[in-house]
Amino acid sequence: MARNKISLVFTVSLLGGTLLLLGVGGYLVSKTGGSDKYRTVQPLDYASYLEDADALSGNTYKVIGSIENSLAWDAAKGHFISVNLDGDKPETVAVFVPLQFAAINLQKNEHYEIEVKVGAHGILFAQNLQKN
Repeated sequence: MARNKISLVFTVSLLGGTLLLLGVGGYLVSKTGGSDKYRTVQPLDYASYLEDADALSGNTYKVIGSIENSLAWDAAKGHFISVNLDGDKPETVAVFVPLQFAAINLQKNEHYEIEVKVGAHGILFAQNLQKN
């Protein structure tokens, strides 16, 4: 009987300790950038994009930078924005933002992480946006 009580206490303690460790680990991951939803998406290689954008067609990348300007707007389709990429060199790309993101008020100098898909003729289409 005493052996069963010890076994039960040990099992409950082990289970409680495991749950506590999982909770603390989850909290630490969420506070240290584990919530980066684009962490598995490759950044756009600007040099490759300039050299042959059509070769990248169909692929998905992330673009990180600040909005420079709104280039064009069509109420039925969406708008083009220019994005200054983060980095040492001044590199800018144009991104088409479709109407599905019309509720997001994109303003000049705001910093975004954008998941883009390279379309025909190298046009970058926003798939997801996240303000940083």
